[in-house]
Amino acid sequence: MLVTATLSLFFVVLIFPARLLSQGALDHVVPITAIAQAACVISGMDSSVVLLARRPTDVDWRDATMVASVSGDTVVLRDTTSAYDILALRVRIDSSNTPILASGLIRLSRRHQTIAATRGRCLLVVDSEVASRLAAEIGTLRDDWRAEGFATDVITVDASDDAAQARTVRARIVEHYRRSDRPPLTHVLLLGAIPVPYSGGFSVRGAVPNPDFHEEHGGAWPADVYYADMTLPGGADAAESWTDVDISTTTDIAARPQNSNVPGDGRFDQPTLPSDIELAVGRVDMRRMSAFGTTDASRDAEVTLLRQYLNRNHRYRAEPMKAYHALAGIDDFFGAFRREIQGFVVTEAFAANGYRIGHALMGDTSNTIRVDISPEAGSRFPSLDTFRVLFAYGSGPGGYQHCDGVTTVEALTKQPVRATFTLLFGSYFGDMDADNNLMRAMLANDGDVLTCGWAGRPHWFLHGMAGDGTIGESFVETVNNAGTLPGGTIVERSSLTWQPYLLGTRSIHMALLGDPTLRLPAPTWATIQGTERRGDTVALSVDIGIAAGYGDSVLAVIDVAPSADGPWSRHSIHRTASGPSTIQLVAVPPGRLRLRPAVLANRGATAPFTTIVGRGLVVSTGPPTTVNEEQHEEQTGPALLMDIRGRILAAPSSGVWFDVRRDGATMRFGPRRP
Repeated sequence: MLVTATLSLFFVVLIFPARLLSQGALDHVVPITAIAQAACVISGMDSSVVLLARRPTDVDWRDATMVASVSGDTVVLRDTTSAYDILALRVRIDSSNTPILASGLIRLSRRHQTIAATRGRCLLVVDSEVASRLAAEIGTLRDDWRAEGFATDVITVDASDDAAQARTVRARIVEHYRRSDRPPLTHVLLLGAIPVPYSGGFSVRGAVPNPDFHEEHGGAWPADVYYADMTLPGGADAAESWTDVDISTTTDIAARPQNSNVPGDGRFDQPTLPSDIELAVGRVDMRRMSAFGTTDASRDAEVTLLRQYLNRNHRYRAEPMKAYHALAGIDDFFGAFRREIQGFVVTEAFAANGYRIGHALMGDTSNTIRVDISPEAGSRFPSLDTFRVLFAYGSGPGGYQHCDGVTTVEALTKQPVRATFTLLFGSYFGDMDADNNLMRAMLANDGDVLTCGWAGRPHWFLHGMAGDGTIGESFVETVNNAGTLPGGTIVERSSLTWQPYLLGTRSIHMALLGDPTLRLPAPTWATIQGTERRGDTVALSVDIGIAAGYGDSVLAVIDVAPSADGPWSRHSIHRTASGPSTIQLVAVPPGRLRLRPAVLANRGATAPFTTIVGRGLVVSTGPPTTVNEEQHEEQTGPALLMDIRGRILAAPSSGVWFDVRRDGATMRFGPRRP
């Protein structure tokens, strides 16, 4: 029997079903293993698997054989001009003769073809008190952003719990978005007590049900995507599509006072996105976290939690890559949900989202295992209070402060969670502005967590992070997905045609908690041990480290800019070995110089992060300097030797004089004073 699956208005694929005896979340995943930057292996590859491909910027899928060679279970990218997403689809029939759809997703690209000199610009929106009390930590954060290729800007706003003030904050973000004298704005971090926008009139009895489908949890939900929606098609300001005139929710469906929504109250009408978002917006907000000691009377505990987060963020970026017990951990207490309505089988396997992400990011299916996010008595799985993973996904029945079988706010106050990137799914806590919200508690936890999101309705798609992308860029792709990346599915039993199940898709509730600029860890790092400048030539003495399993050769990517905030441009790329070495650079302009290391090993089970470029080291090449030679003797002396900060290292020993003009002053150097 043939299966027809429509992925867009223009593309239809045919799938031959296979038989499945039992059903769980992992049964809804086609495992994919990366064996190089441009090659992967499809587990269980047979005639029931259909392979599709598209560029990351495309909407429609096409047959993967148009851009890749498929031999047995191996797919090798043939087109060297672009990165490609590879989507694997398989329909299986379970023991009750019910069809389910499984999928897998990975991003392939040629080695390091996308190392850009700039990543755009990141805007920090911070409340004025936090800006003052955490000035040093914010300075370090901005330096970290610059080292990774971002220009940076900061705006301060008044601390506020008033959703209506979101309009004022967005207007200031729009001002920065429209600036043409700076690199394009791509990422925004909301730090501290930044107003939380609310939007929607969700109702399980209405046209758009709330994503957790609890009758009493309708009305307006937090909507940070409002800060990310800049323009409509054609370029008009998207603000005109966010209205506050229609929705009037009744108290019986508004679980919290903030969920109520009436015309003119500052909460918007829209339950779904009016248009695609342009910005990767993340939030770090420790208000109303009394379980961690915050109070209304003082912000001391709140500021302490924010400082803890910023320091953890810096350590993750600045320190060599940690040793992980496993790379991805799944804590699933939902399994697969299936219901049949008039011949259509609706299937939601929430934790399949976690497995797909684990496979896509970590390069090999063996790197993704079952774990307990918080310790459980009698569990046979390792617990993340001592067992470290890079990515963790947890799902189970929930409340604002708990996800059953996974973790609770109380547990998070007692045991650390050793996972960096996390996603959770369960009832209620997707409403992230609630007091002692579980996802915000993940960031308040004294462990490794740097990001958290509510993933299941809809599924999240983080495969782009394996190509050196930020989690914010993957979040934008997730929010804008209209169903071409499948999560939940609907399969018609009689024809086996299928379509995506869209509950939660393009909904205003989607939010990224944490710094949106974060990337997977780089397997290589560097220190600059010394610099020498001779004219426009700079010698960098560096020491480059590489994690075990990644070989011993690196690319040293050199960029230059007039200032730390750019604009950055590519100077050169050098191949060198790990350990101490000297890199000779010529024609180095004044301003700033940045070195970023990148490994040359092929991606695989023991080396999954080969496309991740290391954190940059930024040093000054000094302001523009003019040197006039004044010949007092016929012989020619050596050039004036200056370090990369413009300081004199050595004066000539012969009878050659140098006048160095800097910052309006003239300094004369030579063998003796005239």
